[in-house]
Amino acid sequence: MQISWDKLYRAFRALVAEDDYVLGRAVRSVSQTEKAARLDLEDGSQEMADLVVGADGVGSVVRPAVTGQPSPSIYAGYVAWRGLLPESALPVQSAALLLDRFAFYTMPDSHILGYTVTGPNGETETGARRYNWVWYRRISEGELGKVLTDVQGHVHPYSLAPGQLPDSRRQVLVEDAAHLLPPPFAAAVAAERQPFIQAIFDYETPRMTHGRLALLGDAAFVVRPHTAMGVAKAAGDAMALRSGLARLPYADALQAYERERLPIGVEIASYGRQLGARLG
Repeated sequence: MQISWDKLYRAFRALVAEDDYVLGRAVRSVSQTEKAARLDLEDGSQEMADLVVGADGVGSVVRPAVTGQPSPSIYAGYVAWRGLLPESALPVQSAALLLDRFAFYTMPDSHILGYTVTGPNGETETGARRYNWVWYRRISEGELGKVLTDVQGHVHPYSLAPGQLPDSRRQVLVEDAAHLLPPPFAAAVAAERQPFIQAIFDYETPRMTHGRLALLGDAAFVVRPHTAMGVAKAAGDAMALRSGLARLPYADALQAYERERLPIGVEIASYGRQLGARLG
């Protein structure tokens, strides 16, 4: 049994006050002086802070300000097609084989896996849970833009969320599954009405802090999902940063944070590349 993302999100979101959680104000760039860090927002406004923590993921805006150079994430050569559906949506024969176990199927240049997760509100009772599947497939960089084009014709840089995939592309995915996958997995793919897609990227930062700026999670190290360590890595970063800030002046805390977490990020990223070597 695995926890679900929505349950995890709500647990953390509940700890943040409404006034401290601001949407719709994208950050364009980050800069700093000796006295403060500054966020320049897309709407033309600015925000000043003693410290900026960039936990802004694979397309981090904070990252170049920390590294001092362009620092894009690098496409790894393959994507993860994903589905998350009520377990009751699985055909009976597929459910009998797939539920309550990790199931894998490996083929040349591709593999699929699936497992049971909790329901939307953390339900663990049979019938109230969900089934999560992930199908890794090679896609050339030249084809990536087409695959990441949504129903409105907009090309996304990293992923498409549920509901953004054109139905014609879903139908191709279902047909490919019927041709390439064992029947239980093919049925699971067909049962998902709104599959989504995540392109796989790599990035390793040479540093995690600079002045009044720090990187956390995927902003610092984009690791491949085969490790199943992305959340644990980000949580470890957060706890180490909090521990340092609670007992040290911020400059010393950031140095301690980088010393502790940088080698861990390097190790996890390397492990992920090893696991994905057959696909990239």
